[in-house]
Amino acid sequence: MAEFAENALQTVAANGNFLFTEASVPYSFPYGSVMHRDGSGLVTLRGNSNGRFSVYRVTYSSNIAIPADGTVEPVSIAISLNGEALPTSTAIITPAAVSQFWHVTDATDIMVPNGCCVQVSIKNISTQAIEAQNSSLTVRRLA
Repeated sequence: MAEFAENALQTVAANGNFLFTEASVPYSFPYGSVMHRDGSGLVTLRGNSNGRFSVYRVTYSSNIAIPADGTVEPVSIAISLNGEALPTSTAIITPAAVSQFWHVTDATDIMVPNGCCVQVSIKNISTQAIEAQNSSLTVRRLA
């Protein structure tokens, strides 16, 4: 299992990725299957198993809000696979006011063919910037 986190408040632009500066739980087996550069929003998963696919469970958790200069309307985030948001992992909130934080979390399983790589991220799929705090992305290899 690997966990990447960013506890500080960050502003995530519309269609932008959440950034992670800490590897709370380092990933060690098999080495090189999960790769991340500190300060990046992208995590690379590599197909590395005895079967045809490696299966990973990707989970995110974050507190999100509309910034003080934003417009009160529904905002949403999702797990992104190679830059494309996965609809089944979308979390949508409609705060009553700006700067009102809500906690969101979701998970999905991702199959990676052996010898191939995919990039996952948490993406702001709203039409405006959002604020995020205490964000984490957890990757667990299932098979």
